[in-house]
Amino acid sequence: MKYLLLIIVLLVLNVTLSAQDTVRKLQIPVNRITSKKAISIQQSITNQINAALDSLIISTKGKELFVNNVISSIEVILYSYWKNGKLTGTKSSNAYFVKCSPQTMTQAQIENGFLVVSVGIACNKPAEFELLRFERVIPGKKIVINQ
Repeated sequence: MKYLLLIIVLLVLNVTLSAQDTVRKLQIPVNRITSKKAISIQQSITNQINAALDSLIISTKGKELFVNNVISSIEVILYSYWKNGKLTGTKSSNAYFVKCSPQTMTQAQIENGFLVVSVGIACNKPAEFELLRFERVIPGKKIVINQ
C-alpha cells in the first residue's frame, strides 16, 4: 500500500527516476584526503628533483647525458627522504621508484634530446605511489640509455 501511494505521488508530481539516477546517488566517493604533510613532502621532493635535473644538465660535460646518472641523482634524493621516515615502506622499493627509459620516452624523444623521468613516491601507504613526471628538453646533447 505504501509503495502504491509513493508511485501515485511520483506520477502526480511528474517525477521520473531512472536506474542510472539511483546508481549515481548510491556511489560514494573514495578519494583519499591527502594530508598537508604529504603534500608538503611531495612539493619538497619535486623542487629538489627539478633542481637536481637542472644542475645535472648544466654540469654534464660533453654532448651526452647518461640516463643512469639521472636515475642515481634522483634516487639519492629519494633515499634520504625514505631514511628520514618521510616516505613509507620497509624497503626502498616500497617507498619510491624512478623510471627513465624507453618505457617513459619514445625513440624520437630520445633522439631529439627530450628527457622524461617518471617518479613514484609513497607518502601515505607503502607501495601506493603518487606519480610525478619530469620533462626536460636538452638541446645539443644526446641522451644515452645504458642497459
